[in-house]
Amino acid sequence: MYNKKTFKFIFFIAVMTMSYNMLSQINTNGNASNTIGNQNPFMDSSDFSQFPNDIGKGLYFPRTDLTIWVFNTAILDGITFATSYDGMIVYNTGTGITSIGQGVTVPVTPGFYYFYNPVILGFPDISSGKWLPIGIGGTGGVTVTTLSDNGDGTFTYTSEDGTITTFNAKGTLIDNADGTYTFTDAAGNVTTIDATEVITSTDAGNLLTTGLDGGSFINQTVIQANETLTTLAQSNATGIATYTDEDGATSTVDIISTDANNDIIVGVDGGA
Repeated sequence: MYNKKTFKFIFFIAVMTMSYNMLSQINTNGNASNTIGNQNPFMDSSDFSQFPNDIGKGLYFPRTDLTIWVFNTAILDGITFATSYDGMIVYNTGTGITSIGQGVTVPVTPGFYYFYNPVILGFPDISSGKWLPIGIGGTGGVTVTTLSDNGDGTFTYTSEDGTITTFNAKGTLIDNADGTYTFTDAAGNVTTIDATEVITSTDAGNLLTTGLDGGSFINQTVIQANETLTTLAQSNATGIATYTDEDGATSTVDIISTDANNDIIVGVDGGA
């Protein structure tokens, strides 16, 4: 027959066993044992290598949304979680920006992230920490900016560091019918836009003119009026060729030498 002390002990063990079975949230593919004390790894599952290819090979993470993640900083006392969550890994399913006050705000997309917190060991602070993607998961180390149309004429821009800027694109644009436009934004600020552009230069000597449609063209009459002429003529009597340039200056070329005893004479057409 059990005495009272023995009964109390058995009852205590039974309650603890039931509590463990009911409250345990970690399932393993084998019995865990404390056999690698004072070694580099804190957990070793390499023995599962002897199992079939798809048995006991995955580490199953719970889902979480880093855009609404909140750290429990009340428990940080320099001893509990002594590195203030530095190195903690999560599987994120959220898309957006991490919450303000939960370390440095950063953009996140679905994937694995770890919390990088460069604090001194034992210093309870998360303000300088931030979530970083692992490998090509999440944002893959690429900075992300977003521009969202709010559907009411405003747009929201989110920069790489999570800074959010909202601007109003509402406004009116009036054509003043003189080549200028007046834009008034939602705040009442007025901007005049000059769309006129000089197509044809007004510099002296420019032979281009402006047509009725506003484009440039070369007026043939103007070109002819400003043309300069050069001439080249040969005398039938002497055979001498005379060149007259645009300025009226002349130059002559002797076709037949005038040296004595030259048997070449000028023909009736001025040639030799």
